Amino acid sequence: MSTLDSMIQKLTPLGIYNLKEGSINFAELAAFSQGLDLLRDSLKSLLRENFISTAETYGIENLERMVGSVQDDLPLKKRREMLTQRLSLSTADFTPEGFEKMLRLMGVEGIIEEYPEDLRIVINLSENELTTAQREWVVYQAEALLPAHLNFDVVFAGFDWSISDALNNTFGDLDKKGYRWKEIDYSIQEEI
Repeated sequence: MSTLDSMIQKLTPLGIYNLKEGSINFAELAAFSQGLDLLRDSLKSLLRENFISTAETYGIENLERMVGSVQDDLPLKKRREMLTQRLSLSTADFTPEGFEKMLRLMGVEGIIEEYPEDLRIVINLSENELTTAQREWVVYQAEALLPAHLNFDVVFAGFDWSISDALNNTFGDLDKKGYRWKEIDYSIQEEI
């Protein structure tokens, strides 16, 4: 029901206003309803965008920005799932199983290896084909999610020496470029 119809329906039983189309009262109500329709539409949009299950545009983006980064390249359903999981993290999730859950909410699968003697974990993402930008984002998210006292390494193991050998690259060639081991794992695969 439109705002105008709602006002007319509520005022008609009073019988003190001429609410027929073309009357001054009708014209006033029509003008009010235009402003109220804009307000109603804005409130509906605001209400929709404030909940993960119904947000479609700026609500999803604002929540993603709040918890990490905007993932607008993913389908809306996947973005909602990731946000729901991310916002459901608790202190009980700081276990190997919880860390694997954190990886899934970032959209990657991995294996968590614990090294308690070093107070360190290794996040093995060898099975994922990620670009350099995606790898950097995963590391950034891990830094944000994992407890500050916990040391961790992320292993992508994306570099395959056989590809380098096939291109007649020697270790000396790579060494001349000044790469560190971490840089070789991260990006040299894309450059070869």
